Parts: sequence; structure tokens; C-alpha cells
Amino acid sequence: MACMRAVIRSRALFARNLISRSFGQPLRVTVSTPSCSQMFCSQAFVSATQLKKRIDSLTDQFREARELISDARESEGTVYYSDDMQEAEDSVTETLSQFQSLLDELSEDQRTEVQRSIGLKMQELKAQLALIAEG
Repeated sequence: MACMRAVIRSRALFARNLISRSFGQPLRVTVSTPSCSQMFCSQAFVSATQLKKRIDSLTDQFREARELISDARESEGTVYYSDDMQEAEDSVTETLSQFQSLLDELSEDQRTEVQRSIGLKMQELKAQLALIAEG
């Protein structure tokens, strides 16, 4: 973000001039400009192709997690329940982690679009798992 770098440089020059006037001697100030990732700028983005692949992957993980939750629900009261429930919990946790990781990498516009397209599915996973865990 060139705009942010210009602001940082102008502040450094202002500080240098202020100190120079106060002490009567020129002062050398080295200004290092942080990179875009260091400034946590919102210009980072994932290409449309990569984003589609990752959304497709998350959708597949969602389907698998939902199936595992269904399996756990069906095995309730049997000796298989604890294993099925653990598999479902692990799958949901992994899916939600991948979803959050994707959101962290996106620009604000992309994040909003992903939230609209698959955000409700992720909330559904949380709710289904909580429902069966209470069960």
C-alpha cells in the first residue's frame, strides 16, 4: 500500500524536522517501510481459481463431516457411538479450521463472498455437532 508507506515517511520527516529545530542540528533518520503483510493490509487476496478450488474442497469436507455426524447419530446407544462421535468431532474441527484459515487469507470483498456462499454451512456443522453431543 503506497498510501500507507507515504504516511509513514511523512511522519518520519515531520519527526526529523521537529527534532532538528529543537536541537539545532540536522538529524539522520532511517525510515524502513513495512511490507504489505507486516501492515496487515486488506489487499492480500487469493486468485479466483484458487478460491473456487478451496471452496470446493471445503464443500467436500462439509459433506463428509455431515455424513460422519449422521453416522454418529445412527450409532447412538451402540458400542460404536464413541468412535463415530470422535470421528465426527475431528472432521468438524478440521473443516472449521480450514474455513477460518481461508477467511484469514482473503481480502474483505472475498471474505464477504465466501461467508455468503458457505458460511451458513459451517454454522450448520457446529449446530449439528452440538445437537448430537447434547443428545
